[in-house]
Amino acid sequence: METVVSRSGSRVAVMALCVACLLAAANAPSESPPKPNPAAIVAGETLRVSAIRGVGLGGPGDRKVDDALWRIVTIRNQRFSLATFAEALEAVLQVPVVIDRLSFEEAGRDLTAEFSVDVSETTVHELLSSLDEIEAGYNIRHGRLVLQYRFEALEARTLRVYNVASLSTTVQEKIRELVVAHCYGPWDADEPGTGTIQQLGTNLLVRTNLAAQAEVETFLNLLAANVPGPAK
Repeated sequence: METVVSRSGSRVAVMALCVACLLAAANAPSESPPKPNPAAIVAGETLRVSAIRGVGLGGPGDRKVDDALWRIVTIRNQRFSLATFAEALEAVLQVPVVIDRLSFEEAGRDLTAEFSVDVSETTVHELLSSLDEIEAGYNIRHGRLVLQYRFEALEARTLRVYNVASLSTTVQEKIRELVVAHCYGPWDADEPGTGTIQQLGTNLLVRTNLAAQAEVETFLNLLAANVPGPAK
């Protein structure tokens, strides 16, 4: 005997099949988003530019973050979102890393967009200054490393004191002039995004953003390593 299925019956069967598929999809385990891979960032020894170190006004937490910024890292051909980059960096440096989301959002930047990183044996200072693809900068606040939109990071100034007593007397006399000539500025303007330098005896008081402070510290240590110190 031949079974006849009406059109309405076929439609009901198809609808039932669709509902079953939807229920199966809803009950299926969802795929978790990929987690950041800390191994993507290979950390080496901390670069100890200890001859002349800038001393800030922050507490122990800020100093720990500042030390971490001198660590040597290698990242070869990796892609990150800002969130996965921050998590991987935090896992490697062992300091809190947070994102100033508002600064990126106000600048119209997509926080979920991926960007490429490919650096070899560079300091974290240099790494964070090279994130041109997402125009990121960095700062230190309350013992945390803060990733923020570069324009805001460059406007945020900190005060550091550098003791230059280990440099020769001749260099000490010209140290302010040398820093202004060779380090990122502009200088002598007490405004956001600029820097000021004041010399008090063998102490150099520098007020500028963190990226420029790193450049000043590197320059002073190059002088200390290559120019004979004061006669004893």
